[in-house]
Amino acid sequence: MNIKKAIATLIAVVLLVGVSYYLGSRQEKVIAPLTAGDPWVAFNQELSKAAAYIHRDETPKDPLTIAEGYRFLARMLRLSWEHTYEYADPNNPKLFKVNEDYMSNGINTTDCLYLTAIIDGHIDYKLSGLRGTAPLIEISTYEGLYGTVKNSVRVDFITEQDLQLEPDGSFSLILSQTPQAKGWLKTSDKTTVLFVRQYTHDWSNTQAAELVVEPLQTLAARPTTLVSVTDGYANAAHFLNNYLDIFTGLADRGKSLKENNLIPIPTMMQASLPGGHRYAAGSFNLQADDIMLLSFKPVTAPYWGVQLGNYWSEVLDYEGSGSHLNNQTAVLDNDGRVTIAISQAPRPREPPTGWTLVTILQARLFIVSCAIWRARQNLPSN
Repeated sequence: MNIKKAIATLIAVVLLVGVSYYLGSRQEKVIAPLTAGDPWVAFNQELSKAAAYIHRDETPKDPLTIAEGYRFLARMLRLSWEHTYEYADPNNPKLFKVNEDYMSNGINTTDCLYLTAIIDGHIDYKLSGLRGTAPLIEISTYEGLYGTVKNSVRVDFITEQDLQLEPDGSFSLILSQTPQAKGWLKTSDKTTVLFVRQYTHDWSNTQAAELVVEPLQTLAARPTTLVSVTDGYANAAHFLNNYLDIFTGLADRGKSLKENNLIPIPTMMQASLPGGHRYAAGSFNLQADDIMLLSFKPVTAPYWGVQLGNYWSEVLDYEGSGSHLNNQTAVLDNDGRVTIAISQAPRPREPPTGWTLVTILQARLFIVSCAIWRARQNLPSN
């Protein structure tokens, strides 16, 4: 009996030593010391360059702008990774949201739901699904995307006016370089992006489109390899830094102009803007007790909106209602004008009749306005 116990104990000890040695050797192989050539180390070194945009001389130095800047870096890192790796397989494209209630970028329009997919102009695709009930929808193809290039160029677009719907509200489009008899969206050799914009005045009463995009031929999805992940790191860091360079540059240009003025977005950017859109932007700087009035006579258009944004091209209340107006929520006075009162703190009294009060927490902000026309309407020159 004692011999059996001794043998059992010996076997247990041998097994324990063997397992310990195996796990130890595995740990040495898996958790190797980080070196300068490690992909994660190299990725972080590239990411650290983005902090330079916060410390530039041109960047406003108030505490809130600095805090928003660091927050923006983290948010944009997520978006950069999605654009350059997570959803960046043109063989297996996915439509994903570019903006969320906490993820605003690119001076986006508050009332717009944005979807994008990474595609390849050499591959033919089918976009299909339910149209939804948003009054305005635009589907576009682009060569390049801000962040990957500095001049994104629209190849083709189609709006709700020309979509051919089935009785159940569904539709399909072929994305290709070869013309189709119906339901065609043109691509090119350099096409890399599919973009879907949906506008409504009130999303609480609107059904968003339900869409999928898929290649017409069966293609192998991108495998996960160390090379593909490392390339994703490099592309994400490039996207982040390039994006910051573009939009802080636009903010600096706006900040250098006279404050409290709305200026049309430069014509040189029209190639990358959606069809039938007109934008204007301007900066202002309010002290604690200031109140600024923005007064204008609205244009006749299916949609127009006015919203507030910060230095980092974020709108303040995406998917909310506290810092933007559109042509259904604004109050017109007897002369058909809209007057918006902007202040850092709520006024103790009710604003005058015809005013809309917008409360902000920041002293220095940007105003962005957007108006949309369609092809069958007269489009203003600016």
